[in-house]
Amino acid sequence: MNEEKQLRGQDGAPPGHEVHREMVDFIDDSTKDFKVKFGVEMSYDPGDPFAVKARFPNGVEWLFARDLLEEGLVTTSGVGDIRFTPCHSHIECVHIELESPDGSAFMKANAWELAEFIERTYDLVPLGTESSRIDFDLEIERLVSG
Repeated sequence: MNEEKQLRGQDGAPPGHEVHREMVDFIDDSTKDFKVKFGVEMSYDPGDPFAVKARFPNGVEWLFARDLLEEGLVTTSGVGDIRFTPCHSHIECVHIELESPDGSAFMKANAWELAEFIERTYDLVPLGTESSRIDFDLEIERLVSG
């Protein structure tokens, strides 16, 4: 699938602010007998430079660290609610486990598509420059105002 688009000035973002969105194919890996392929909208907002968002077809969104996703392409990463593990059967696959009080999901995705998505996020905010993109005064104001 790997459909890509750039959105500017949407999601309440200031004009000129880019939110990168890209569709990535996932496969439901909950059962061994029946596999369902579905598109997940991956998005990256430079205003929240450490995070990546995954929006599933049912509208559920998960937010996780960009470096956690990248690490999961080559080794097991994450603890608790989110875990990424490279597939042992072939290098082009990443297992994804999501757990919440409402249930759990076991999926896999194409490692190359995820790697390409991550690479494009680094085009927007290079590794090591994330902190310079955060408006700490604005974040403190949001926390104080509730």
